[in-house]
Amino acid sequence: MDSNSLQLVDLIGSDGKLAPGLVPVSRIGIEEVAESVDEQAAVFAAKFFEHIDYIFFRRFSDGRSSQVSAYVVDNSDERLPRKTLGELHWQVWISGRAPLL
Repeated sequence: MDSNSLQLVDLIGSDGKLAPGLVPVSRIGIEEVAESVDEQAAVFAAKFFEHIDYIFFRRFSDGRSSQVSAYVVDNSDERLPRKTLGELHWQVWISGRAPLL
């Protein structure tokens, strides 16, 4: 997967390392990358939407649960047409699970 667009917005480093708080949705063994049960549950819920590649979490240092800040779709290769992205945006918005796509 070409992640050049994600590098441009500092979600993935030039070394391929994910930014803190960015968790892949499709990776097997999610308990290895999600920091808490809350994050694991959010990743599980995001799998019901097609084309969601990552969740960006806001993490707190005082022990509070992480918050979903955004669902991230890596469309660097432009595989998804605008209509599909529009439908996905509507589904995410209407579900209320993430404030940003």
